[in-house]
Amino acid sequence: MPRTKRTQTQLRMIFGDNLRLLSRAYPSISELSRQLGINRTQFNRYLSGESFPRPDVLDRICDFFGTDARILLHPVAVISRSAPLLGADFLQGFMTQDHAALDERVLPSGLYQVTRRLGDASAGFLSALILIFREVGEVFVRGYNAAEAGLPRHEFRGYAACQDAGLMLVTSQRGAQACAVTFLSPLPDADTPVWTGHAMRRPASGCPHVVPVIYEYLGRDPARILRAARQSGAITADQLSALQKAHLPEDQALT
Repeated sequence: MPRTKRTQTQLRMIFGDNLRLLSRAYPSISELSRQLGINRTQFNRYLSGESFPRPDVLDRICDFFGTDARILLHPVAVISRSAPLLGADFLQGFMTQDHAALDERVLPSGLYQVTRRLGDASAGFLSALILIFREVGEVFVRGYNAAEAGLPRHEFRGYAACQDAGLMLVTSQRGAQACAVTFLSPLPDADTPVWTGHAMRRPASGCPHVVPVIYEYLGRDPARILRAARQSGAITADQLSALQKAHLPEDQALT
């Protein structure tokens, strides 16, 4: 339970930092609150990272500032920053994706809820909110895991590439700590994009292990996004949806 609370706090702080940055263009927080139709005291709670806004308020804030729900996870200061290409000409066609096969229709940019097993069948599950976004034609991944092994914050970054008929994600924490390679296949006939497969993880300490994982696209629905944000961290089987339970079976967690 403490790990879940810490992760929710991280997400609230990211949102608060972004909101403060966006608010700098306005000389008065009181006037800004009035324009947004938000009580000043409640607006201060958002700025300080004490709480999330309701879905309708989040939508109103995003519309006002001309941004989107990525401000829950991705620092607004770097949302529009250009990124270098993944590799040099030597790697083209090998490590980089087939752009035609990995377009927005197949893997839409935006927020995803990622749920996986922690390890063996008795260890529980981990839920995280991640962002998939595109810059300079490449597909990148960014997210935050629940705190593990005593570390206060677990940010990871990586990239996505096509692999045969599926998808490969390569991610790592800063300093190449706790690296992971995830292989996913699209779930046919899903209402919104869903990818399932396995993540091969090497923790900062301990032996590598392979666990089942499911990626669910959240779209632009503020209610779904906030629900996933609040669930981030260690969760139990009782908190899984029927879809998540079906694709996170006990007998597919390999240590």
